[in-house]
Amino acid sequence: MSRAQVRTPKIRSGRSPLFKAGLGATTLAVAVVLLILVIGREPFDRSHLTARGAILDARIVPIGALDGGRGGKILYRIDALVRYAGQGQMQELWLPVEYYYPYDAMIARLAHRPEVCEVFWARRHPENAKCRFYDDFH
Repeated sequence: MSRAQVRTPKIRSGRSPLFKAGLGATTLAVAVVLLILVIGREPFDRSHLTARGAILDARIVPIGALDGGRGGKILYRIDALVRYAGQGQMQELWLPVEYYYPYDAMIARLAHRPEVCEVFWARRHPENAKCRFYDDFH
């Protein structure tokens, strides 16, 4: 008998089509759950402490610049002078406002003279407090 006539049986994988379908369904279910968690998350991480703050003044400040091939772009943010109860006493600080929009939108936002915001900070880092306008997370 020559070598050309010797046939070896093919080894089949132990995974049936049913197993592959189950694995695909499980993967799809995990992806859907992760998508729901990302889309439906709360505006703030609930590990942050919060307080209602009264906005005394607000300003737009430059925070940096991006260099581009045909010129650059200046980046801005809103800072607000906020009075709030934090760390067991009244605080009055300039805080960055979480409001990431173009400069013209910031001017329009401040034209409405916001009066209150939600101040939030990580439990262990009250020095990094920020505020957010209430109507931005409804």
